[in-house]
Amino acid sequence: MTGPAAAAGHAMRMRCIMKRSDWKPPEFVTLNDLDAVFRVCTMSSKEVIQSPNDNLKINVIARPEAFYRRFAKSIFKRMVAARQEGRKFVALLPVSPVKQYPILADMITQYRLPMDHCHLFLMDEYALPDGRLVPENFPFSFRNYMFNSFLLFVDKSLHPPLDQIYTPGPDTVDRYADMIAALGGAEVAYGGIGWSGHLAFIDPMANEWGDLDDMDAFLNQGPRFCHLSPATTMQTSLRAFDSAFPLAPSHAYSIGPAQIRDAAFRSIWCDGYPWQNFIWRYAAHGDVTAHVPATMLQLWPSEINIMPDLAGMRSTNWSVIRDYYKSLPE
Repeated sequence: MTGPAAAAGHAMRMRCIMKRSDWKPPEFVTLNDLDAVFRVCTMSSKEVIQSPNDNLKINVIARPEAFYRRFAKSIFKRMVAARQEGRKFVALLPVSPVKQYPILADMITQYRLPMDHCHLFLMDEYALPDGRLVPENFPFSFRNYMFNSFLLFVDKSLHPPLDQIYTPGPDTVDRYADMIAALGGAEVAYGGIGWSGHLAFIDPMANEWGDLDDMDAFLNQGPRFCHLSPATTMQTSLRAFDSAFPLAPSHAYSIGPAQIRDAAFRSIWCDGYPWQNFIWRYAAHGDVTAHVPATMLQLWPSEINIMPDLAGMRSTNWSVIRDYYKSLPE
């Protein structure tokens, strides 16, 4: 027998002999506990917005404009409090999400808040494969964004000294952790969650961050030059390069898990991109593992702020795939 009927028969035979253990993620995906994945995927919309423990709070913010304004206000209020208390404001800042920064610039200018007490550490920055940082005029350089989409809109008389805005790179990476610590440590680590489960560019790649099965050792890892995972490259291409993935940078400098751990608080903002649908859920409700670095948020005082779509975006395909998986023999 040949043709479509033969192909259908072959497919049926392959299905009959398939076992759960045959179902494996792609090689670059280090999260391979599919039972844990299905558990998180099939949580109800009500269940998923419940905090998993006393450390991690989940906030659902109704509208995009309210989301970014609340993010900006969070940073602004901390800046104001530090100034009123006569102390430095030390923060780890992301360049994703980004729409909060022009709003923050307006707040600083409107209320005439001097920023000379602010020490702002970029979490990460793109790099070339040979270890050089991308040039500051690279359109999607994080330094470029912070200066041209944030500080450019702040009255210059209110700017912090430029040497109080820090970037991890070849000249600073070995002392970046010490630079933060010397200022008393970060009051807050802001950020988003990447498709791979990364915070900053802490991608779950064993050759970059040590043994991913040793969580204690993982949490002690500091800033470094790193190779980005395929998931992060594709995420970057979708968000910044209009899906042209060959244009996305392959390397970066990043803070490490230890800098996330050592911040006094962690404030994470997921603004509704579809690729965040699964990974924010796993960060909040999955097993704590270096295979999904953002699950470390469950260990210390933290918050995850999400758009309503991410709470309600429960795929029916997840249930279909789960039922098929569970029908397979062990």
